Amino acid sequence: MTTIDPHDFEQPGFSFPGWIPVVGGEGFADFNDPEVQVWENVTFADNYYQTVPKLDPNLLELTGTPAGRLIENADLNVFLGTNSDENNYENSRAGFTRETDGIPLLAGRGATHGRVVSWYDGTTNLSVLKSPDELYRRLGDGYHDHLYDPDFSGVPNPWYTPDHQNATFELGDENAPWEGIGTGWFYSVLGGGKDLRPELKLDERVPVSFDNTSDRDSQGDFPVPTVFNGNFEIVTNPDSVLAQTLNTTDAIPGWSFHQNVESESNTPSNQEVRGGNLVNVHEIPSLERHLELLGKEKPSSEDSQSYASELEPGESMTHNRVRVPDWGSLRFDLHVPRGFYTAQEVRQAKENNEELPQKQLKVTIESAEETITETFLLQQVDLGIKGQSLQDEDGNYRRDIFGNPDDRSHDARYKLDYATVGFETFQVDIPQNSGLHGKVANITFELVDESESQKAKVYVDDVSFQSSHLRFGKPIPKEGNSNASQVKEAFYSDVNLNNNPYQEALLLERPQYVLSYNGKKNTANWASWVVNQSWLHDDSVKSDPLRLFKVDSRDSREDRTLPKDFYQVLEDDYIRFEGDKYDRKKKTGRIIKEDVNGKASNSTYIRGHLVPQEDRNRNPGNYDPSHKKPRSKDGFLAVNLLSNIVPQETTHNGSVLWQQIENYTRKFVKQGNEVYVISGTYGSKRELTRDESLNGEGVDKRYNFKPGEFKPITIPQYLWRVMLVVDTPGADADENTYAVGFWTENRKHKKGQSGDDWQNQPILTTVREIENSTGYDFFANLPDEIEDKIETQPPTIVKFPK
Repeated sequence: MTTIDPHDFEQPGFSFPGWIPVVGGEGFADFNDPEVQVWENVTFADNYYQTVPKLDPNLLELTGTPAGRLIENADLNVFLGTNSDENNYENSRAGFTRETDGIPLLAGRGATHGRVVSWYDGTTNLSVLKSPDELYRRLGDGYHDHLYDPDFSGVPNPWYTPDHQNATFELGDENAPWEGIGTGWFYSVLGGGKDLRPELKLDERVPVSFDNTSDRDSQGDFPVPTVFNGNFEIVTNPDSVLAQTLNTTDAIPGWSFHQNVESESNTPSNQEVRGGNLVNVHEIPSLERHLELLGKEKPSSEDSQSYASELEPGESMTHNRVRVPDWGSLRFDLHVPRGFYTAQEVRQAKENNEELPQKQLKVTIESAEETITETFLLQQVDLGIKGQSLQDEDGNYRRDIFGNPDDRSHDARYKLDYATVGFETFQVDIPQNSGLHGKVANITFELVDESESQKAKVYVDDVSFQSSHLRFGKPIPKEGNSNASQVKEAFYSDVNLNNNPYQEALLLERPQYVLSYNGKKNTANWASWVVNQSWLHDDSVKSDPLRLFKVDSRDSREDRTLPKDFYQVLEDDYIRFEGDKYDRKKKTGRIIKEDVNGKASNSTYIRGHLVPQEDRNRNPGNYDPSHKKPRSKDGFLAVNLLSNIVPQETTHNGSVLWQQIENYTRKFVKQGNEVYVISGTYGSKRELTRDESLNGEGVDKRYNFKPGEFKPITIPQYLWRVMLVVDTPGADADENTYAVGFWTENRKHKKGQSGDDWQNQPILTTVREIENSTGYDFFANLPDEIEDKIETQPPTIVKFPK
C-alpha cells in the first residue's frame, strides 16, 4: 500500500475568514476524505509526504496547496520537505520548501502537493524527465532554478538518495546516485527491493472492519465493504459562491472521475457528479411527508445537510472504481416525484391501449470481464382494481414481485411504489457465477426517456453493497460459544440444493429485509429488518395526501427466487384437514392437531411471519377511489413469501404472545425511534408432512395430493427475537442504547397463564442470553465495549403512555 501526500485532515488555510464579505467562511478547509489507515491485510505500507503549506496561516498566507502528513503505522515514511518555520526544515529537498517558487502569491501555488506525485513517478522510470512537473535529477540542471529556495542554507538537497536498509548514503551526499534508485517504487515486488524493506509494523495494523469514515462526517456509510460516499454526504458546500465560480473545485469524493463514457443507449454521459449536481433533500417538496415520517427536520447548519444526486433524462453518473465485495447486492434509494409521466401521456396510452413510453433508470455494474445491467421502470405498480383477478391473462401476478422474467411489465420488483412520495430502496442482484465478485468495477446510473414529454427529474441516494437491515451486523457464529457449531453464517449461491454450500443458511437479500433460509428444514433460520415510521401505516392521518393505506389481504406466495431444487413451500402445505369441519375454500391455514405422548393435544399450527406485515404496510400506490382498501406492493408481497413464514402454534402467534412482542417494537417506532430487529427459530419440534393429512390413504382423492410432491416443513421448538433501539433514524448506538431479547416456546399459550406473559421471565431476557442459546453473534459491527454493554443490560420493558 503506497500513499502519496495523504490529505485527510482539516487545513484552515484553505478557507477565507468569516468576516470577508460574500466569500467569508467559504473555501475547502476539509475535503472530508476518510482517514487513511494501514489495514491488517496490507503486507507493506510506504508513505511519501511534504508539509510545506502553513495549516493555520494569516490572511496573506492563505494557501492553494494541500499538505500531506506522516502515517504513524506505515512501515516507511519518507519526508520530502517543509517550510522554514517548521522543524526538520534542513532535511527538506529542493522544490519542497516553499509553495510560491519565488513569485509572491501566484507562481507555484499548489504545485508542491503535485510534486510528490512527480517525485514518486521518477522512481518508477529512471528515464523520465517530466511527469507532470519537471523532475529534479541533478544539481547541474539549471532549468530547475525555480526550485531553489534562496533561504535554504548551502546546496539544496537532491530529490533522490537511496535509503534502504543496506544503503550507505545520507541525504545530500554528493556521491549518492542521482536517479530514483533504492527508494519509492524500488520497495515494490516489481521494483526488486522487497527484501530490503525496513522492519514491518504488522502488529500495528487496523482491522478491516474498522469504519474509518465515522469521524469524517459521513454518517450513513458502512464499514468495508461499501461504496464510498454513496450517500453524498461528503461534499464541500455545493451551494458555495466560490465553488460555483471556479467550477472545478467542488469535486465529490467517490464520484468525480471516470465520467464521460458512452452509455448503452449511445447517449453521452454528460453529467459529472459534482457539488452543483447535488440537491439538498429538504429542498425537494415531494419529500416533505417522507422526511416528516423519519423525524428529519431541516437542519440549521449547512454542514449537516443531507444530499441526493439529481438526474435528468439523458444524464448519467458513474462512481469511481470499486471492488465488488464477495457477497451483497447493490442497493440504492430512488425518488421519482409524481408527475414523471404527464397526464397527456397516461391518457394517450389508455386510449390507444398501449404501454406508457419507456422511461427507465438503467443501473450497470461493469468490470473488465463482466457486465450486469438492470432496468427499473419509472412507472407505478399495477395494483389492479377491486374485484379483478390478481392474475393477468398470462398467469402473472399483478402484485407479485416476480412475474414473467422475459416481460417485466408486470414485475413489481422493477416498478415504483413508495418511490413516488419518498425514497424507496431497489437492488441489483449479483449472481454467484457472474464473475464480478472480488473484481474492480464501475457503477453507472443512467436516466433514459424515450418520450417527447417535458423533462422530469429523479433523485438517487444511499448507494451501497450492504443492506441497511444489517447495519449493525449479520448474525454469525459466536466465537467461544458451545452452540456456535450448530449455526452457519449465511451467504448466497445459486447452485442446486444438493451441491449448494449454503443449503442450510442461504442468504436472501431484499429491499424489505434480509433472511437466512434453511433448505433442509424449509423454513427460515432468521430474518433481519429495520423499522421506522416511513414503513408504518398510520390510520390516524385521514387527511394525509399520501394516503398510506393498510393492506387488506394475507395471501401467501411461494418463493420463486430460491435456487434450483430448493423446495418452494406452497400455501397448501399449511392447510391440514380437521375432520369433516375442514373447508378448503376458507383456507384457514390450520394444521392437524399435534400428537403428544399418544394423545391428541389442543395445539394447532398456522402460518406465522418472521417479518410481520404490520412492519411493512406502507403504500401510496395508485390510489383508485373505487378501492375501499387499496393494496400495497412494497413490503406486503415480500413478507408474504413463504420463505418468511414458519409454523407457529395458533395461540403463540396470536394476541396472547407473539403479537404483543411485535406491537412492542412498533411502540418505539411511533415515538420516533428506529428499531433494528432480528427474529428467528431454534430447534426442531417435529415435521409437517402432507401424508399426515391423508388418513393413511396415501392419496387425497379430492385434491390429488400425492406423496413426494411435497417436502416436510420443520416446526421450530422455539422462536426468538432481539431488538436494538436507536434514538432517531440513522443514529448510532452507544452504551446507553436500549436492547432486549425474547425467547418463546412454540407451544400453546394462555392469557394470564403463569410464565406465558410476554413481559416476564423466561420470555423476556437479554440479547446475550439468546446469543448463548442460539450460537449466533448479533450486532457484531458495534465496537466490542458497546456491544457487551447493551447485550448484557438487565432486561426491562419500557412503559409507554396510552
